[in-house]
Amino acid sequence: MAKPYAVVNEVQTTLAVAFVHGTDAAATLTSAVGFPAGGGYVRFGVAGAVHWTLYEYTGIATNDLTGLTPCTLGVVESEAAYTFAIGTHVELTNAAEQIEDIRTDRVTAKTGVGTLNVSEFGTILVSAAAAYTLTLPTAVGHTGRGYHVIKTDANYNLITLDGDGTETFNYENSTGAPVTTYPRLNTYCAEVTVVSDGSNWQCINEVNGQMPAAKAHCSLDQLDIPTVTWVIPDFDTEDYDIGSNYDVSVWVGSSATSTAANHLVDSSAPFTAAMVGYRVHNTTDDAYAWITAYNSTTDVTVSADIFASGEDYEIHYSQFVCPIDGAYDVSIAITYKTGTTVADTKYMARTIKNEVLEPFVYSLHSSNNSSIGTPIYYSAHYSANDVITGGLFHSAGVGTVDTYALDCLVIKLAKKD
Repeated sequence: MAKPYAVVNEVQTTLAVAFVHGTDAAATLTSAVGFPAGGGYVRFGVAGAVHWTLYEYTGIATNDLTGLTPCTLGVVESEAAYTFAIGTHVELTNAAEQIEDIRTDRVTAKTGVGTLNVSEFGTILVSAAAAYTLTLPTAVGHTGRGYHVIKTDANYNLITLDGDGTETFNYENSTGAPVTTYPRLNTYCAEVTVVSDGSNWQCINEVNGQMPAAKAHCSLDQLDIPTVTWVIPDFDTEDYDIGSNYDVSVWVGSSATSTAANHLVDSSAPFTAAMVGYRVHNTTDDAYAWITAYNSTTDVTVSADIFASGEDYEIHYSQFVCPIDGAYDVSIAITYKTGTTVADTKYMARTIKNEVLEPFVYSLHSSNNSSIGTPIYYSAHYSANDVITGGLFHSAGVGTVDTYALDCLVIKLAKKD
């Protein structure tokens, strides 16, 4: 086969013992004189032979080359157990730089915890059924060599790169200094190239990959909003949801088991205090009310008398669940409806994190009953599994204030930790 470059021979010898490519980690030579004790590159085969390959070795014990690692050159790479016979030529080559250039094109796949070795310098494709760590070899002695790591599966399981011992990764991060791990391979097509500077690892060509982002809006006007209480608008329609993190699924759905004015009673329902503020839909009558109090796992108070025994209902989630740690950009747009507002009243919009009101709030005091907009835009740090919802509040003193359909919540990861 044609060689990819001219191999220059410095020292030649022969095998004293047959060597099995793909199995043996040491090769016994008739003489190791002239071969560097600290390691190098050797070629097995003879000029013009069909079968040949290149190896890197790390040491010598008497006449044995030890720590042998095959380079990705030569047709024998496709033959896992090819045997080089006694008397096969073994040549020390000074083509190491050219070997490294070609080896940079090597592609290796990793799916779980492990340690990368120097023979795998090049592209590393990583996927993660669960989070794991890949440990790098020492950066010492490998200046200019490195790995281009790419996450290939569309989940948020983190692959962490860990340096050898106390060796560090230098990349822009919140500490303002190099750190001992690289923790950003947690989105689809995230990638980074880590290059040895002889002591530590320099991170270049970072790519965030598919950043989670979502926009959801209210498909209907939000009617008869209770006064002097925070409620959660029903952003029930997804405009987009990159990464599948916005949840509009049914939280609880069943049937009322008895009739009680301004109550929803279901003897088998798992109602929780977290449902206070959400809208409940009577799917039998296509009517809506707001949950204003939690009484027990089977009984909640609602803002309107819309339920009779046997009528079906649904309570839907309306929330963004943060998939990874990082800084998120958030905006919420709420417009109170003309003709339903009351003059000299406060109208507010807010976000809620893990059922707790956030400090980001827009408050407007109206002097008339015209349309009132309460937009919010902010950036904040959230952790994985934080739940973000919207919130509405007015102090009109009546439960007949409405907001418009198409009010929306937009949230996007802006920067990973």
